[in-house]
Amino acid sequence: ANESVDAVGSCHLIPEETGWIGRIAELVQSKRVGSDVKYIPSGNMLVKRQCFDVIGGFAPSLETSEDVDFCNRLKKHGYKIFLNPKICAVHYGAPMGVREMFVREMWHGKTMVQVFMSDIRSGRELRSVRNLRLIMFSGVNLLLILGMVSGIYPMLKGAYILFVTSA
Repeated sequence: ANESVDAVGSCHLIPEETGWIGRIAELVQSKRVGSDVKYIPSGNMLVKRQCFDVIGGFAPSLETSEDVDFCNRLKKHGYKIFLNPKICAVHYGAPMGVREMFVREMWHGKTMVQVFMSDIRSGRELRSVRNLRLIMFSGVNLLLILGMVSGIYPMLKGAYILFVTSA
């Protein structure tokens, strides 16, 4: 109804039967209402045709995170995006367990690195790279996982001896 808005949508709702891990993933989604949002998920987005055509649609080279790239290009061209939680769509791809969450995030991460490297190659300043915080967060998590594995592996190989004493 607002002609000044070029794209509108909202974050996805999750099915009732979604497990605890999917509910946590939903909490992480941006619930901010208005025009100062980073992106709108493409599964719940309406875009003016003219804006879609001007920015060239979705990038066919991206397997995932195409909505983040799409909204970044909309904003770069001066178009306004608006998040309205009254626009509802249920996403049946919510992870049901830890394994599904891990696989999904690995899939998303693959493209995030691609978008990050594209920004770096294009000469963009590091502080203005689109997903620098996400890349840094992923790097910290990778280091934590490597630390856990490096501590568990020697234990499994018998390199550590557990001493139990009684007082």
